[in-house]
Amino acid sequence: MQTKQFTQHLMSKSNCLTKTSTTHLIMYPYCFSAGQAIALMKALPSMFPSPTAPPKKLGSASEALFHVLEPSEDTNTFLQKRPITSPVIRDSTNLLLAVGNIPLMTLPREMMYEAPLILMGCFYTFHLTYPKCVATLLSVIQTEALKDSIHECDLTHSYKKAIAEWAEFTKK
Repeated sequence: MQTKQFTQHLMSKSNCLTKTSTTHLIMYPYCFSAGQAIALMKALPSMFPSPTAPPKKLGSASEALFHVLEPSEDTNTFLQKRPITSPVIRDSTNLLLAVGNIPLMTLPREMMYEAPLILMGCFYTFHLTYPKCVATLLSVIQTEALKDSIHECDLTHSYKKAIAEWAEFTKK
C-alpha cells in the first residue's frame, strides 16, 4: 500500500474511532491543540504503565511514543541513535513518523492528535512488536480504542490491572 493510501485508510479509520465511546482516550479532533496532544501523549504511559522500564537512553516511557526535537537536534542523527524503533517526531513545523531509523511519512503538526492512531496503524501494517516499556498502553489502545482482540499470551498482569482500572473509570 502506498503511503498516501495508507494515510487515507488510517484517517478514515480514526474518524470512525473518534466517535465511539472511547472518547476519554481519543478525543474529537477539534478538541485538541498540539500542546494538549503532547500533554496527553506524555501522560498516557503513566496512566497505563508497563512493568518494564524504558531504556536509560530514552528517559521517560513517553519518549517511546514521540519526541519533540530541540532546535539543535538533527532528525537523521536522532533516528540513528534512538534505542526504540517507533517514534513520532515533532519539530517546529511537522510530524515525522518513523520505524527504526527509516522515516515513513510527514504530517502537518496540526495532526498531532492523530499520531497515536497512525502509530498503531504502523504496528499493524508492519507487524511490529510493541516496545516493552509502553506495551500495556498500546495493548489498551488496541483493545479499547480499536476494539481489536488481544492474544492470550499478551494478557499480562499489568494489562489486566489497567483494563480493570479503565473499566472502573469509565463507569463513573
